Amino acid sequence: MSQQQGKKAPVKLIMAFVLLAIAAASFGVYMQRQNDKTNIQAALSATYLQSPRRINDFSLIADNGKPYTKLNLKKHWTWLFFGFTSCHHICPTTMTELKQAYLDLAHHLPKAQLPKVIMVSVDPERDTVKRIGTYVKAFDKAFIGLTGDAKQIKKLADSVSVVYLKINKGKMTKHQQDYKIDHSGAVILLDPEANVRAFFSMPHNSELMAQDYQTIITKL
Repeated sequence: MSQQQGKKAPVKLIMAFVLLAIAAASFGVYMQRQNDKTNIQAALSATYLQSPRRINDFSLIADNGKPYTKLNLKKHWTWLFFGFTSCHHICPTTMTELKQAYLDLAHHLPKAQLPKVIMVSVDPERDTVKRIGTYVKAFDKAFIGLTGDAKQIKKLADSVSVVYLKINKGKMTKHQQDYKIDHSGAVILLDPEANVRAFFSMPHNSELMAQDYQTIITKL
């Protein structure tokens, strides 16, 4: 073996060890991240989904009068809530908690990491674009209201396991039959790919919601 070849052998050996060390370190980081994802539920009050769930495509109308589809839910985190403006208890209470949680997050996170907060009306007969917009903006100007075709609303609701039921009271008002709507009070967290990541069940607590949100987005 020549002297030059003898020098090259140790260099190759050193490079091999360096590459192995890098690979081992990368694998260690990967495994740590996987363990963090597996153990994330223990740190949450919300129900976290280890495997993200895809939602159905849909087409609704936002409170600014423009179409709103699944594409609008991408590239940011989203808190999604289904309710209606005539609701007397669950909806105003939940929206108030969402507002406080949003304000808490605004003190700790840059604007780009804040979630979009969206309320989807399950009462499109009464909740016009203007009405849902006025309602959600009363809680926070950054909040978004959606309404539209009843079938499209149900399509989205079904994909996030939200249940609601229209119950006729048997009375007639001047314009239409009087009715109420029973509905789920859960808030759904969607990731930047518009997949379901977590469910926040009632009773809602703004402090816990804000803490859970920060835990989830930092673990993923």
